[in-house]
Amino acid sequence: MRTIYAAQLDLRRDGMPATEVFERAERMLTVWIESKYRRSWNADVQLPQDGSAEVQPLDRHALRCTRFEDGDACATTVQWSHPDDRDANTIWQSSVELVRHGNAVELSIVIRLIAEQMVLRPLRFTLGRPGVVSRVLDEFEVRIGEDVVSDRTRMLGAQEIDAFVEDVLLRPTRSLPVVMISPDSWTDNPIAETAEIFDAVRGSAHVAVMSNKWAAFKLTDVVGRELSCYDGAVRVYWPGFSETDSPFMHRLYLPHVVRSLRGRHPGLGQQMFRMLAAISSFRFVPGLASKTVARRREDAAKAKTAELREHIKKGDIAKQDLEDQLLDALARVESLEAERDQLRKDLDAQKAAWAEYQSFMASGDAPAGEAPPKPTDEEAIETVGAAVRRAKEDLDGPLVFLDSAVDSADASPYQNTERVQQLFEALYFVADEWRKNNGSLGRSWGDALAEFGFEYKPRVSETSRGKWGDEYSFHYKGEKRLFEHHITIGAKQADKCLSVHWYRDDDDRVLVIGHCGRHLTNTKT
Repeated sequence: MRTIYAAQLDLRRDGMPATEVFERAERMLTVWIESKYRRSWNADVQLPQDGSAEVQPLDRHALRCTRFEDGDACATTVQWSHPDDRDANTIWQSSVELVRHGNAVELSIVIRLIAEQMVLRPLRFTLGRPGVVSRVLDEFEVRIGEDVVSDRTRMLGAQEIDAFVEDVLLRPTRSLPVVMISPDSWTDNPIAETAEIFDAVRGSAHVAVMSNKWAAFKLTDVVGRELSCYDGAVRVYWPGFSETDSPFMHRLYLPHVVRSLRGRHPGLGQQMFRMLAAISSFRFVPGLASKTVARRREDAAKAKTAELREHIKKGDIAKQDLEDQLLDALARVESLEAERDQLRKDLDAQKAAWAEYQSFMASGDAPAGEAPPKPTDEEAIETVGAAVRRAKEDLDGPLVFLDSAVDSADASPYQNTERVQQLFEALYFVADEWRKNNGSLGRSWGDALAEFGFEYKPRVSETSRGKWGDEYSFHYKGEKRLFEHHITIGAKQADKCLSVHWYRDDDDRVLVIGHCGRHLTNTKT
C-alpha cells in the first residue's frame, strides 16, 4: 500500500456562514463521487446515507459514508475504494473527511494505492488533483496553514522583488512552496508553460512569474546568484527558505530542461505536482477542527457505550434492540480499528521512505536540485573597472563616463560585477528614452529606474554637501559640478556595496558618470 496524495484544506468565504460552507462542500463531495461513476463506469450511484453498512455499487467497489453531529460540531466521512481504470490489480482508496467546528470548516483527503496481487511490473497510473479539491478551490477561499491558495499566478516586476522576498520567500510561517518562473533574457518571455504549471500545482504551491530580465536581475541581487532564478529557469523555493541555504536545497530546473519538457506529457507542471503530492503524503497532519471533532466523536461513542451498559444492567432494553446496538457498536469498532491499522501501516511506510530518502541525500547523489547556471560569456567581467570600461565602450551616447569613474571603479573591491553591468544597462535604457522623448519620461526617474530594480536618489543630504561636497564634485565642461544623482547597490562592506553618482546634463541630454565605486563619505560612513 502506498499513500500518493494528501491535503488538509481550511475552507471559508466572506459573508457565508460556516454551516453553508459545510453544506456546499458536502454537495461537491457527493457530486465528485457520483459523477465519477457516471463518467467512468456509466453507473448511477448515490452516496450512501446510512453509515452502518458498506455498499458495493459495482464489483470490487466499496463505499461507506458516516455522519456525526453534536452541537456546533459535525463531520461527514467517506471511505471509497475502486479498481484502477486500466490496471485491475491496483485499487484506489480515498479517505475524505469534511468537518465543521464553530466557524471553522476543514476538508481532508488522503488517497492510497493498493496492489491486490504480487505482480512485479511498474505502476502506471495517472495522478492529478482530485476533482473535489479543484471544486473547493474554485468556490471558496482556501487556506493551507497560514497560506491563502491563490487563484492566479503572481506577476513580479523588479520593483516588487524586495517585498516578495521579505514577505513571501523569507516568511517563517509559509506553508507552501513557491514555484518561481523566470523569463528568457533575450525575449523577456518565459520558456516554461506557466498556465500548465499553475493548473497542475494549484493548491500545492504558489506560482510567481518575473515579468522581465530586470526582475530576475533584482532577485539575484537580493538572494544571491546561487539561489536565484533567471534566463528561463524555474525554481522551487521550499518553506523555511533562507539566504544562507545551499542552492541544492531548492530545486532548480535549468532552461534546457524546461525547453525539453514543453508540449510533452507529463510536462513540467505535472512532474512538479507528482513531487509535491509525494511530499504531501508524508507531511499530512489533520487540522485543529478535525482533531477537535474526532475527540468529540470519540467522547460521544464512549458515552453511548456507557449508556448501553446501564441499560443492560437495568434489564430495560429489548433483546432485539440490544443486538442491533451491539452490531452497530461492533461495526464502529471494526471501522476504527481498520483505520488505526491503516494509519500504522502508512506511518511505517513513510518512515521507511524517509530513511531511504535521507540515505540517498547523504550519498551525495540527491536530485534535490541542479547546479546553478554558469556564465557563458567567454569574456566574463571580473572587476568593477572592467565593467565600467565595457559600459563606456558599449553604452556610449546617453551615458558619458569621466576618467574619475574609471579610477574609482579600478579601486573598488565590489564583487558582483554582473550587477554593475545591469545598473549601467538600466541607466542606458532610461536615459535613451529620456533623450528620444525630448527630455520627458512620462514618469519620475525614481519610478523609471525602479522598473529595473534599482532605488534612485536624486540628491545627497545637506550635511554631506556641506562637509564632504568636494567628494561629490567633478569637473565637467570646464566647471566643477555636484554629482548628486546616485544609486547604491548592496550595503556595509566595500566588497558588498557600490555607489554610482552622475550629473544630468539637461542641455545635451546625457547622464555623466563621475563615480563608480566605494560609498562616498556621509554621516553613516
